[in-house]
Amino acid sequence: MIRKINDLIHKEYANPNLSLNWIADELDMSSIYLSRVYKQQTLAAIVDVINNVRMERAKEFLLNTDWPIVDIAVKSGYTSSSYFHRMFKKSFSVTPSDYRKMNLG
Repeated sequence: MIRKINDLIHKEYANPNLSLNWIADELDMSSIYLSRVYKQQTLAAIVDVINNVRMERAKEFLLNTDWPIVDIAVKSGYTSSSYFHRMFKKSFSVTPSDYRKMNLG
């Protein structure tokens, strides 16, 4: 079950509807049960894993494309570029544009 959840997260990270409830619906399970079992087996919350996968993809996009930050936010599963910006800065202590500049010179 953990593998199915992780596969869904990696496959659907760009889906802005991806959430604990969405995954629970896809797997025809209770979100409470799913959350509890996932946390017990991985020591991580599903929402944190979703955000981590999205942030890692965003970093790849920043380094490997010349897409505008707004497009990267959308392609990473965020509907709000300001929320994406806040999440990126919270995760990596640097803004997306500064991350790109620091790594591409």
